[in-house]
Amino acid sequence: MKNVSKNTKDFQNNKTPGIDGLGKAFYVEFWDIIGEDLTEVINNIYLTGEMTESMKTGIITLSYKNKGNFRDLKQWRPISLLCFDYKIITKTLTKKMAKVINQLIDVNQTGAGPNKNITENIYGIDSIIELMEINDWNGYLVSFDQEKAFDRVEHNYTIQVLKK
Repeated sequence: MKNVSKNTKDFQNNKTPGIDGLGKAFYVEFWDIIGEDLTEVINNIYLTGEMTESMKTGIITLSYKNKGNFRDLKQWRPISLLCFDYKIITKTLTKKMAKVINQLIDVNQTGAGPNKNITENIYGIDSIIELMEINDWNGYLVSFDQEKAFDRVEHNYTIQVLKK
């Protein structure tokens, strides 16, 4: 329960709540009353793999990126407003997983994670090019720029996968 309480307090104060309208202030203010029950709910979710409907429900809205022309749709991005209890659960699980994540993710995955830096990819590519030149090997280099990667996702496919 101590970890869940700390994770709750670690959130920024200005996070937008989900469909239930309850944000960080509610959970911090009433932790002494609801903390034990919420911790039990989290433990049950961990054991059963089942969440409540409100935890699985989000509201998708557009958020302005605060740069560029306000009327340009490219300057807006979709965000999901999720209930705060769900955020507490995911933060708690994320912190638990952080202890073992480096054992699960390949060392070549450098895009995200603790002590990871995407610039390591540049050094890796440079090393491969140098190795090819030294050994007089022929080859090709393909680079993909995932600018605004969210926009590149096939959302219908993602929805079908999530329904399974």
